[in-house]
Amino acid sequence: MPAEDTLLTIAEFGVALAGFTSIIVVFSRRGDLVDVDRFRVRNALLGSLGAAFFALVPSTLLLLGLSGVSVWQIASATMVLYLLVLAGYSMRMTLRLDEASRALLGRVPPFMIGASVLMVVLQALNVLGVAFEPQSGIYVLGLLGLLMTGAFGFLRTLFVRPSS
Repeated sequence: MPAEDTLLTIAEFGVALAGFTSIIVVFSRRGDLVDVDRFRVRNALLGSLGAAFFALVPSTLLLLGLSGVSVWQIASATMVLYLLVLAGYSMRMTLRLDEASRALLGRVPPFMIGASVLMVVLQALNVLGVAFEPQSGIYVLGLLGLLMTGAFGFLRTLFVRPSS
């Protein structure tokens, strides 16, 4: 599988991003993390660890004896489910934040919403094989989108701080 090196690199990057995100938590004293920080860290971890996990799915499917198009269809189908659950979970957690925390969270930039919708649509098309033959490139785009979600949460936690 030509995409295997790319997938392993994405898995490594996802684990590294999750590790750096966790360092924020370790070096923050328990009282220093406000609700909005916990929300961002949680989303960063779900994005980065999700990318790491899903980067390993195609290799696992190959080891189970699947091949070709079916690997990318099944991998994309599982990613679509994860992305939808992640979106629902994030919305639910946002609604649980109090008004002040939601104000600190700020608006989700339109490019993040657009990228998330695009990830779901592309993965669904990869499953169905409607607009194009199911392929690794579309799957890798979804993984990069998950990494982008993780990196966005990580950077917002570091650089967009509540005023004291």
